[in-house]
Amino acid sequence: MKSLSRGTAFAVPTVLAMTFGGLLLAAPAHAADAFAVTTPAPGATGVAQTFPNVVPFEGTGAPAGDNVTVSYLDANGASHNATFGGSTVDAATGQWSGNENFDQLSPGQTAVVATVTAVNAGGTVDLTTTTSFELAVAPNSLTPFTVTKPVSNSTTPVESTTPTFEGAGQAGDTITITYGARAAKTGVAATTVVKTDNTWSTTTDFSQLEPGATEGSALVNETDPAGNPVPGADQKRINFVFPSAPAAAVPASIAVTPTKTSVLEASTTGIAVSAEGFSPDEQVVVAVTDAKGTVIPLAGDRPAQTFASDTDGSYTDVLRLPANLVGGTYTVTIVGVRSGVSVKSSFYALGAPTITSPTNGQKLVGSTVTFAGTGTPGSDIGVIVLTTKAYKAALAQAKAAEAKSSASVSRLASPRAGTTATPADPTARIIVGANGRWSVTLAAKPGDYTAVAIAALLDANGDPVVDAAGTPVAAGPSAPVEFTLTAAVVTPAAAGTGVDGDGTTTLAYTGSDTAPLAIGGSLVLLVGAGLLLAARRRRSVEV
Repeated sequence: MKSLSRGTAFAVPTVLAMTFGGLLLAAPAHAADAFAVTTPAPGATGVAQTFPNVVPFEGTGAPAGDNVTVSYLDANGASHNATFGGSTVDAATGQWSGNENFDQLSPGQTAVVATVTAVNAGGTVDLTTTTSFELAVAPNSLTPFTVTKPVSNSTTPVESTTPTFEGAGQAGDTITITYGARAAKTGVAATTVVKTDNTWSTTTDFSQLEPGATEGSALVNETDPAGNPVPGADQKRINFVFPSAPAAAVPASIAVTPTKTSVLEASTTGIAVSAEGFSPDEQVVVAVTDAKGTVIPLAGDRPAQTFASDTDGSYTDVLRLPANLVGGTYTVTIVGVRSGVSVKSSFYALGAPTITSPTNGQKLVGSTVTFAGTGTPGSDIGVIVLTTKAYKAALAQAKAAEAKSSASVSRLASPRAGTTATPADPTARIIVGANGRWSVTLAAKPGDYTAVAIAALLDANGDPVVDAAGTPVAAGPSAPVEFTLTAAVVTPAAAGTGVDGDGTTTLAYTGSDTAPLAIGGSLVLLVGAGLLLAARRRRSVEV
């Protein structure tokens, strides 16, 4: 061999490979790279764990298609499997890697003696090697992490709403107790440091639990002085029962303001809602329904989801209703999605009346006019009739002076019987019936007129219902109706008596364009006040 050139010498293995090809090809691939562990380095000390009990392994020389496994010995000589999740082998280079778990080492044991094997697909071991190293921290402490008080899952209530937690751990480590607090947050009940005798004890604070909750569940963790999880110190869940709720329950309640209003106010100012008793920061569903249970869509820009307060579970809102709402009683219902708490209250919205008779532009003959229309059942109707010229002038004047004007209402007269074909007392009530209809017959002088109807609410004493500002709850006016009344042939009455030829009482007509023909109904609104509502209604439509 000494006489062979370098090229000839390198050719010998090739010749052998050709001659004994079958035998050589049967040998494991990458035979030139020794099957070995490179990480952790053999004999290394202070080897860190990437997370509790786990150490990354890397090496060379693994045959293509093999799986590398690792086992180790505890202090008693028993063997344990360290490999989980398999290993990764590069078929071209033989480099391999895997994560190894040493959680079965004996308490306090840091020295590791591991056996590494390359196993083929058939389960046969192709190669074996050993390595040893020393961990920086024992996976299982000589002083195991424990929670001795309270006893988990005991049905006996703990001593108070601030119970003492006790246990053992590694001196100098930190114990942290957390729990599921209100608003889906994590509350910290206590933190403490393990004493030199390896024990710990702390008083807890669970005041951020859901109001009314009496069942407790805490997670207890041990971390080293650097804040890292301690190997072998698995998190402990402690379930227990309080003698009473650490956070007092808030009774479910709801209030709506105002309880009586008009459709106009409900659609502009809105209905204020205040409720309590929900779980903090939980989603709540708000619904308004009519007397038949039909859901009324709310007006204005509203968020896709609404939530109770994240501190005390209260909820406030202003609900705006559609402007075309029909008068009646409506119910507000608020339901907590997480807690299931449900509260409800109602309010009454007075709808604007209509005049259906006479019709706009109708020509009438006689000394009386029968007015009829629709309205909210139970409401009181006032019919204001002016000469058409006076109506237009007063409407313009009222609109201009709206900011300085206020409605004025006189005390209502005593109830009267239903209307008849003969003229009614102009101050008698016009109450909308259960069928939503009203009518009244009033005496009148010949001329061109415009009539509007206004609705008001009455209390049990026959007085108008007023809002917080002292303003009567009124709705309307209706759309104005223009009509012409031509006198029938009658015998004239004596001058200045105020009595028609047929003996019926009328409002005295002075001949002035601004004097009212009649103010029908016990509402007895001043003409200017009624037209103020008309101006306000027109402005709301224009806006």
